Amino acid sequence: MSKNIRRLGIFSVLLLLPLLSGCKLLDFDKNGNNSVTPDPGSHNTTTTLDKGAKVKASVGSDRSIQGNVVKPEEYEFSASMKELERYDIYGSKILPTTGNSKLLVIPINCSNLKGSTSSSRYPANEVSRSRIKTMFFNDGADSSLYNESVASFYKKSSYGKLNLSGDVTNWYDASLSFSKLTEINSASATIRLIDDAIDYLNIDTRKYDSNNDGYIDGIWLIYNEYDYSKAKRGDNYDNYWAYTYWDTDHSANMSQPVPNVFGWASLSFSYEAGTAYIDSHTYVHETGHMLGLNDYYDYGDDSSPAGAGDMMDYNVLDHNMYSKMLLGWVKPYIVSGDSTIKLKEQNDEYNAFIIPYNGLTLRSSGGKKIFNMFDEYMLVEYYSPTGLNLKDATVRYKGNGYNGVNKSGFRVYHIDARLLHLKSPSTTFGTGSAKYYEGEAIDEFDYMFRFITNSGSSSERSESDEIKVIKQEKYDVKGIKYNDNYDEICLIDQSNRYNNGEYYRVNKSTKPWDANSLFMPGDIFNLKGYERAFVNGKFDNEKTFDSNIVFEK
Repeated sequence: MSKNIRRLGIFSVLLLLPLLSGCKLLDFDKNGNNSVTPDPGSHNTTTTLDKGAKVKASVGSDRSIQGNVVKPEEYEFSASMKELERYDIYGSKILPTTGNSKLLVIPINCSNLKGSTSSSRYPANEVSRSRIKTMFFNDGADSSLYNESVASFYKKSSYGKLNLSGDVTNWYDASLSFSKLTEINSASATIRLIDDAIDYLNIDTRKYDSNNDGYIDGIWLIYNEYDYSKAKRGDNYDNYWAYTYWDTDHSANMSQPVPNVFGWASLSFSYEAGTAYIDSHTYVHETGHMLGLNDYYDYGDDSSPAGAGDMMDYNVLDHNMYSKMLLGWVKPYIVSGDSTIKLKEQNDEYNAFIIPYNGLTLRSSGGKKIFNMFDEYMLVEYYSPTGLNLKDATVRYKGNGYNGVNKSGFRVYHIDARLLHLKSPSTTFGTGSAKYYEGEAIDEFDYMFRFITNSGSSSERSESDEIKVIKQEKYDVKGIKYNDNYDEICLIDQSNRYNNGEYYRVNKSTKPWDANSLFMPGDIFNLKGYERAFVNGKFDNEKTFDSNIVFEK
């Protein structure tokens, strides 16, 4: 959901989101491609972090890793988000996160719809169509671009692992479909537009299925009405904003791939930097949803645990290293004991490390260790106002008034990416038990549910309680603890200003992250010193975390 428009609506907000069932462990090889780890039964060694680690962290012109650290080439992931959608209960797909993915971009002309006026729309002409093409597919060198095109942003953010291409079709007149776009949350009308436009424009959808799964990789609909906040037209104008959604009414069709994940946004968002520039912030954010990333802010407008300084938070800066790990672009170093880690001053794909909780065991299989990214841990990355961070770190984003920090330093994150593993004893759907996923093999009849936490309204946050009902299925979930204060990702403020559930409160007394949030030489992080940043002063999974990070020159 677009951060420009703080409104709860079509973008799915579920306590639990189904992601995976399958019969093998899936991960990435060193090139970011899918590979299958050997059967877990073939493991021969394990690595266990028995006690807290002492980590000395610094930055320099060259990278240096010493001590008990698992390097990227020494491990694989037990499961990857890239593959979770393959077994999604709802049939929801994601835009392929690596390789050459294809976007079908359809400009939607709303000029002939009831209520449309010349003062609330942009012309459906070749000039507007060319603007859309530049915004999505330019190589980033066009002087009219305020920041990057969608394609150039993701090529740089992924370190070349994701190459987006595609086409912008001719304009499709929305009046040719039944016109209910002004109804509140009328996603069904938008989905109808997709089907009608593809048929009317006679689009060969085979061009847009790069992974040959029978679905169009991703569809973007850019409409020429103003978004509702700009037009100030009220609730009967509510569908005119920016969101990502899914058309799951179709079954895969290899001969003529069908729609699934799509984005919907006004052309007006491209003018957020002024009429002289083409601004892609909102479209980059929504494309992040198409790739499978959640919003990292609170839909209730109360807080932004990620500090309001991230592309999936307030539409600014680059994606953080946690997001990049989920998308298969990076593999952080993993601390397994006392170590010294020096990262590079200029950001690259190796500029982050993970510290697990005490007692985490990394089994080995096929000569490599196996790590579960869908767990709870601390993640440290080095931030600098360079590359994709440069523009937003030095110039305030006009879309919402937020920006990054024009200073370098370490960002420390608490990650709680745990999944609920729903285990079925047989082919009978809707029976069985639940547990947290710990990296084990997934049976072909099992499912995984992903907790969506940051996007819950903090005004509804409550004390810890058991999950009692999963609405879609009937599983025994006793013993599974869930607290509305749990956050998928939370930036730890170095100056220790924020209690859990009150981080970076928007429109309240506190402010988004700033230079004081960065950890600098001489600073120390441990859980005891920052216990106010954690629910009940400890990890959500109630595991012990005794590690210390000392930031040195």
